[in-house]
Amino acid sequence: MKVSTINQFYLSFSLIRCLNSRSLLTIAIAIGALAGIHIGINDIDLASTIEPIGIVYLSLLKICVIPILFCLVATSIARLVTGASNIRSKIFVVFPAAMFLVSAIAVLIAILLFPQMGLFQQTFIGSTVSVENVDSSIFNLEIVLASSIVGGIFLGSMKKSPITKIIFSLLSKIYKTFSMAIDYLNLFLPLALCSLLANQLSRIGIDGILRMFHFVVIALATYIIMYCLSTIVVWLQTKQSLFSVLSALKEPTFLAVATTSSLVCLPASISALTRLNFKPDDLNLAVPISIGLCRFGNVVYFAIASVFVVSIYEIDLGAVELITIVLGSIVAGIATAGTTGILTLSMLGLVLGWLSIPLAPVIGLFVAIDPLIDPFRTLTIVNTAMAATAVVSAKN
Repeated sequence: MKVSTINQFYLSFSLIRCLNSRSLLTIAIAIGALAGIHIGINDIDLASTIEPIGIVYLSLLKICVIPILFCLVATSIARLVTGASNIRSKIFVVFPAAMFLVSAIAVLIAILLFPQMGLFQQTFIGSTVSVENVDSSIFNLEIVLASSIVGGIFLGSMKKSPITKIIFSLLSKIYKTFSMAIDYLNLFLPLALCSLLANQLSRIGIDGILRMFHFVVIALATYIIMYCLSTIVVWLQTKQSLFSVLSALKEPTFLAVATTSSLVCLPASISALTRLNFKPDDLNLAVPISIGLCRFGNVVYFAIASVFVVSIYEIDLGAVELITIVLGSIVAGIATAGTTGILTLSMLGLVLGWLSIPLAPVIGLFVAIDPLIDPFRTLTIVNTAMAATAVVSAKN
């Protein structure tokens, strides 16, 4: 049997296994969400009783994100520092500029489509907490992010030796260990979602979650726009026919939507750009950084969600607030390196914290609708990363 055939069989088997496990978890999450809605509407006392379950779950997730963030960012920066100088300088310029552009476009779309929701604010007013109660633990991530960038620069500046190999190996093992811990914690997500939704709906009622579909429609429309723009960028860089580009991007597109895991899409993304005649050496450096660190889909999500929450509280958006959302969404997006699902959503607190807005009153609602958005968020992470990589990579 040829090696390529074996690889295709292994990829198909892994995808089927992943889809099966995700299907079971999705069913469990749906049951948990329905149970939370029922309890929140019909049994307020029980909703208060199970509230600590969701709080403990979020706290455990936050504990896991710190080592994951440090390891992934540090190793990505180290590889970037040791990369070829010609592509390294391009990455330092293009990737931050792409994140800023993506965030600004998302904010602009959200501002145009989200009205000031006076009636919607009344739905949430009963669950609003004081600004002083905003969870401050999320701000530790800023320190971790800065430390990981500095650590990655020093690690990349060190001469190659057995010690540096040991450090890279240790960081990889720590990353895999805590990623596995999150996988196990995800088994308890249905119960946690039940707790979060029950507590939220006991305060705001069913109208709140129904009106969240306005957010879903706008978020999906924004992701579709980003996909089209990214595909056009790749097309312009390749100078091939649009059909050839769409055909090459087909596999990573399918994997992103089917698995909602951007890391699973890494090999397929490199393979797709290789078929479009980009240099493999450039791709092997740029694609892992663009997908693992830039997190374009999450940047878009945080920008849209922040404007949405601001509209709920009827806060005027001035120049300072707009710049805060644009830059805060980029920082929060980077802070989601290596994370998925509900842990990604918790990083919204970083942006809202800079705006002195509490995350607690709305986190349950964002969790409830996330299964509808997550595939498109992952697709934007992957496709926009490929577009950014196409800009910085040389062609054969």
